[in-house]
Amino acid sequence: MPASKEHPIYKYSKEFDVMHVHYADRWLSSVEEEHPYILVHYDDRTNECTGFTIMDYTKHKHELKKFYPNDFAELPDTP
Repeated sequence: MPASKEHPIYKYSKEFDVMHVHYADRWLSSVEEEHPYILVHYDDRTNECTGFTIMDYTKHKHELKKFYPNDFAELPDTP
C-alpha cells in the first residue's frame, strides 16, 4: 500500500532519535524547518505536505500534536 495521509509510513532511527513520517514520495519534495526540530516536506509542484522529519523525537513528539493536531492524531507514543 502506498503512503498517504490515511496510511502514513513511520520510520524511526533509534541511533539518532529521528522519526520520519511519509505521506507520499519524498523525492520531489522540498524541506522547511517550520518549528525547531520539525522539518516539513512539501511537494515541489503542488506545495502539499508530503511528510515530516522530527529530530530528537523522544523529546519533541509532544510538539507535533500541538502544532499539527490533524496530522498527528495517531502518532505513535513509542517509536
